[in-house]
Amino acid sequence: MWFSEVIRFDGWLLSLLNKPADPWLNTLAIALYYSVYGFLAFLLAYYYTKRRFLFFWKRRRKKFLQLMLNLVVGCVAIYFIKYLVRRGRPSPEEFSVILNKPDPSFPSTHAFISLLCWRFIPKRWNLPWKVVTRAYLLSIPMVALYLGIHYPSDVIVGAILGIVLPSILSEKRSETLVRSASTRVRMLKESFKKVFC
Repeated sequence: MWFSEVIRFDGWLLSLLNKPADPWLNTLAIALYYSVYGFLAFLLAYYYTKRRFLFFWKRRRKKFLQLMLNLVVGCVAIYFIKYLVRRGRPSPEEFSVILNKPDPSFPSTHAFISLLCWRFIPKRWNLPWKVVTRAYLLSIPMVALYLGIHYPSDVIVGAILGIVLPSILSEKRSETLVRSASTRVRMLKESFKKVFC
């Protein structure tokens, strides 16, 4: 019973936020929605590239590993939940759907990635860049509602996953997991060499 009330409230809230206005603005919103992948690629490149000082590279390498592990674990979890719950996208009969996607709606991958990127904004950036970047990253979940791609609860749960997961898979824990996995892969390689060579 409470679930149907949540779904009804979700639809009502989406009807308030889903007000496409202009074709030019709709095109801009679609570009903004998909630009989060470009920003993610930028962050990965930022943390992966080497700098002059070796200690600085080690520190950024840890951040790169943490970001990659959070991204992989988070996307696997999100797609597991998506296909477990199988909640449909907002229907074009009820809402002004600008962009229609075939996969299930709950939770939002874009909201997850944008808030995950929020957690990895470099601390060395000056304040104006941080403010602009945070405003950009917060606009992506809102654009998903504007385009009619997700219900508000999809965006909220995806955003919560993006905020909470880096706390669970911290920098130290990520490095430990990657190191133990690489040790196991090395041992597996050596055992294969003994058996097959």
